[in-house]
Amino acid sequence: MTTTTTAKTTRKPLNITPAREAWSKLKAAEKWLRSVTAYGTDANRAAAAAKVDAAKQAFAAAAAPVTDWIATAESRASVRLLTAGDIMDAIDSIPHSIRKKSLIGCEIRGYDPNAQGFPGCYHGIPESTHVDLICRASGWAIAAIYRRQCTSDRGRLVLTDGAKADIIAAAETL
Repeated sequence: MTTTTTAKTTRKPLNITPAREAWSKLKAAEKWLRSVTAYGTDANRAAAAAKVDAAKQAFAAAAAPVTDWIATAESRASVRLLTAGDIMDAIDSIPHSIRKKSLIGCEIRGYDPNAQGFPGCYHGIPESTHVDLICRASGWAIAAIYRRQCTSDRGRLVLTDGAKADIIAAAETL
């Protein structure tokens, strides 16, 4: 099986710390909205909905450089696209047992939120947008965004020795 890779966008890694902070505030606002929806008053529901709307706008503004980079990589693509939220979900999926200082140097390579297998009768293998992320002392950064053939795996998490030790230590404790 041959794998064709389209041209990667070559840029300086983009620090996504502001977008991560806005994403955390958005998730907290959505969590508050869910709790208020079940048990709150109408005034509390309206306040929570307004807070979620404001957090969505703040995230969109903070993620604008990320969105621009994605748009450049996807150019004329119309399916199996990547969003800034997909990138944040990839970072959120990292095991929480890894300490922050052990995360530095870890990478997420070839993350594809649209990963799926295709039957043999489906002639050709479609492309999707992939992203490479790296954790630095200043926070997560996007190393590359590119289009490449779909695979059945969602990406690869490359861990440092310290991160591996943290996962093993968490698994060994009760």
